[in-house]
Amino acid sequence: MPSPRRNKERLQEIEKELSTIEAETRKAVSDIHGEISVLKERIDKLHKRRWRTNLSLLINLVTIVSLIAGLYFQVWLNRPVVDYQLTALGYSYSLIQVTPFNPSTQPFHFDAQNTGQTDIILDVTIAAINCTVSASENGPFRTNATSRDFIQARTSWTSWSFYVKANMDVTSFKVYFLNATLVDSPDYLTTIVDSQATYNAINMQALTWVRDPSYPSLYSLQT
Repeated sequence: MPSPRRNKERLQEIEKELSTIEAETRKAVSDIHGEISVLKERIDKLHKRRWRTNLSLLINLVTIVSLIAGLYFQVWLNRPVVDYQLTALGYSYSLIQVTPFNPSTQPFHFDAQNTGQTDIILDVTIAAINCTVSASENGPFRTNATSRDFIQARTSWTSWSFYVKANMDVTSFKVYFLNATLVDSPDYLTTIVDSQATYNAINMQALTWVRDPSYPSLYSLQT
């Protein structure tokens, strides 16, 4: 049986071991708390950095949108503004056979003005019903005709001539504005500005002549 002295020494050894374990445990807990604190600090820095990054992205996005909006507004301010109409030269048309199957021609105009800030070039197309039409008095005469028109900025009304021939034995015939197609400019920026052009249809977009029952070769313009 162990002596009292031996028991006392053994008890002191156990107390010493427990004290060592306790110190090591406290140190481990302290180290864990330190690591948690460092990790928390890093997370806080990441959150701050992310917030700053998001704010920077937002500012850049707002700047880009503002620049695009400003550029588009400048384009819109400087766009062409085209007013257009068709105009007949006289109210009557006499269907005269110049040669067999070659009736007389009747001129009419495509009128346009550009009150905008930029010049524009358009391919203007006129279509025909019960007749043929041409951009030249000498033809060729077809069911539609196209003329390329340069319309200077800040100008008053300008006219471009077209010509119509009525088909034989029709009671009426008609020409009308079909469309205007933008012709690209060699200057790319001008093309972008011209693509935003405003077109205003003024007065007549079609001209119709009707045969006079009393004079089969005479057609009168309907207004």
